[in-house]
Amino acid sequence: MPGLFRCRICGEVYFGTHPSHCPHCGAHEKYMIRIGVWKEENLPLDLPDISRRNLQETKRLEFDATQFYRAAAKETQNPQIKGFFKYLARTEKEHYEVACKLLGDEISPVVDEASRGEGSDIDNLRKSQTTEEHVTALYKKFADEAVEPRVKEVFLAISEVEADHISLDVEEINNFNDRSDK
Repeated sequence: MPGLFRCRICGEVYFGTHPSHCPHCGAHEKYMIRIGVWKEENLPLDLPDISRRNLQETKRLEFDATQFYRAAAKETQNPQIKGFFKYLARTEKEHYEVACKLLGDEISPVVDEASRGEGSDIDNLRKSQTTEEHVTALYKKFADEAVEPRVKEVFLAISEVEADHISLDVEEINNFNDRSDK
């Protein structure tokens, strides 16, 4: 039955049947709850130095990824790849905003012109895969280092989403290669 759901990770609202993933940040189904049960958890926390550093690094990485994916989407002429990069840009922006909220930092707008892609579609896809592999491992490490349950949960959820992105990268690279072979 359709209803309003909210994501425990990013806090965004979704209307429809229970989604398999948050349409905003990509968090898995287990983080999607009925809106009446939801409570704001992305409040600035009193963080130990390690979690503060890890969230600051996450904020930087996600901001940079958002810029890269927006630039890659602008550069491509392929509508499928454009949509893929726009999806990744939106997801990474949500991750950036979650880190900002937990840190109590202002959310800066992402400026498209501030970044460029790698040039070709295949180079951008490969950079995406390499980046996603790096951050997946890094966020798992950050989750292990976190002592606060909320910070640990956020890092675990985001690492799961980034792992999903690796699978999507591989699929897009294979699709690109299949189109190029024809």
